[in-house]
Amino acid sequence: MRVSEINFMKKKSTLKPSDSDKPSFLKKLKIKAKKATLYSFIYGVVVPLSIAGGFETYLRCTRPDIGDLINYRNIPHISRIFGNDSDTIRTYPHPDTREEHLMIHNNFALRQHRNFSIDKPENTIRVGLLGDSFTDNIRMPGVCSLSEPLDYLLNTFKIDEGINYEVLNFGVNGYGTDQTYLLYLEEGIEQGLDQAIYVYCYNDLPEIILNKLIEIDESGNIIHNPSKMRDSLNQNLLRKLYSYHFVKSLSSENKYRYSNLLKSDFADWTENKRDERYTKFWENGGLNNFSQEETAVHIFTRLVNEIRSDVEGRGGEFYATLVPYGTEDHNEKVERILQTENIAVINLESFFDGINNPYYKFVNDGHWNEKGTALAAVSLFKRLSQNENLGIREATDKEITSALSDFYSTFTVCGVNDYADGTLPTTQFSEALRERYIPLELNLEQNQSNN
Repeated sequence: MRVSEINFMKKKSTLKPSDSDKPSFLKKLKIKAKKATLYSFIYGVVVPLSIAGGFETYLRCTRPDIGDLINYRNIPHISRIFGNDSDTIRTYPHPDTREEHLMIHNNFALRQHRNFSIDKPENTIRVGLLGDSFTDNIRMPGVCSLSEPLDYLLNTFKIDEGINYEVLNFGVNGYGTDQTYLLYLEEGIEQGLDQAIYVYCYNDLPEIILNKLIEIDESGNIIHNPSKMRDSLNQNLLRKLYSYHFVKSLSSENKYRYSNLLKSDFADWTENKRDERYTKFWENGGLNNFSQEETAVHIFTRLVNEIRSDVEGRGGEFYATLVPYGTEDHNEKVERILQTENIAVINLESFFDGINNPYYKFVNDGHWNEKGTALAAVSLFKRLSQNENLGIREATDKEITSALSDFYSTFTVCGVNDYADGTLPTTQFSEALRERYIPLELNLEQNQSNN
């Protein structure tokens, strides 16, 4: 045998185990395969999950504001994107104190702690507030939100004692003009509103483009596109994760929706940055095509006019008011648009001493606080009292202060001292206010005490 053949056989023998060595060789291969699988599992699954779990734990410990977003859950809606459910009782934390307060949605799914009759009672004038989170303001106790002090003022200074005024709060957290319009069609018309006030906020125009719920065809017809239901199992599971909302906030499309989440301390987020975000919304959101802004304005004016036409067609009156937040230029532009449409505008800016006054805002949230909603209610009342058809007499500042002193002395949970006049209401008067404005809370307390 030649040397080359011998060397070949040696090499071959090293590559191929003998029959006696096969079991141990296969065993080693299996062990290596198991180790490789284990390492792949550890580095491909365990490590990423551990990192994600650690990040999730960190957010849960340091970012309670994201928890607020998760805890407030709108119900997916068949025609709108989402809405509130009727007859529900939950709690929600105050942005500054972190104390939990009741968040009740009544028989009409309105964020008010009292029910309303389906058929409007005789000698009743109903005023509807339409809008978003500034209108319902789940961040404060229900009795402190915009509708209740306004309701109280209207009934305090009415000319005819035989008339009862009911202010219905149709505000829904996160709504724009499109969903507000659809809510009015489905719920507002049925309530026979005599007066309607649309509370415009700076996110309303962008919502029209982003949601794509409403379009207007070439013939001028309003096209209602099917809503994208957000009710899949995967989405429901993901929405429970703090990290999901944080990561989602980083995308340019959702930047303005989740802007609060990008800063752990909202107080350090200057108003200049806040103004800049909405001034440059179209660029930041990738909607820098002027035709899209033009389309949004076209749809906006059409929807607002549709609501106005319905209210006025039944002998009522329609107003629009602008939340004094965002940018002054934006509000001025929207006000000009509304005035061009001959829509009565209630300008709150003068009452609030300009745009973005921090005194009237939560420290840790961009919405107006209890003092802000009180001032907004006073501002709306003063404008409505000038309407001779409404039957409300104009009141002096002293009279308004005295009235609200009784209201906020009864509902101390609001923490509003701006109208204190040094006097306290009688026990009988306070009990009557509680029975009118928070009967659902009183019933809940009674049931809990009985149990």
